[in-house]
Amino acid sequence: MAGLTGRHAARAVGFKRTGRDADTPTVTFERCPYDATLISAEAFSGGSLMLTCERCGAAWEAHNSLIRRVIEPAWDEVQAAQAELRDHAGALAETPKH
Repeated sequence: MAGLTGRHAARAVGFKRTGRDADTPTVTFERCPYDATLISAEAFSGGSLMLTCERCGAAWEAHNSLIRRVIEPAWDEVQAAQAELRDHAGALAETPKH
């Protein structure tokens, strides 16, 4: 299962809230929350997954319904990725619509 990305890696975490707010059977974790890069996953015995972002280096350990960051991102890479996303969004907004 090593090297899974996208939807396959994202099935790492699930939870259900019982309050009046909302019922959410699963959480999908497909992209890095810092730079929007697709994450990859490596499966370990016991059901744990190591989720990693190859761009910023952030990593999370997921097991059952728990997920925690184990490696902080490289913040300079995060800033560069966010600038690229802003530039791309700006270019799309300027594109004439037919």
